Amino acid sequence: PEPLFLAETEQPWQAKAVINDSCLAKQNVECRSCGDMCDPMAIQFKLELGKVAQPNLNLDECNGCGACVSVCPTSSINVSNITA
Repeated sequence: PEPLFLAETEQPWQAKAVINDSCLAKQNVECRSCGDMCDPMAIQFKLELGKVAQPNLNLDECNGCGACVSVCPTSSINVSNITA
């Protein structure tokens, strides 16, 4: 017989976030809404002198929860299933 449940170390779903080019930060407008909502801290912002901080998405840390999606003012974040 096969086990009914996944191991505790496995994620319950295989979804990851993607940030597209309509992101305000990528348009040189200061915004960090997604990073503020990301509990696993998968979205962090890279600071550069004289520039707007850019989002850096760590897919290994992203659990696909979608908390970043609803707070994005430009709907620049999508969460979708990944294929192996």
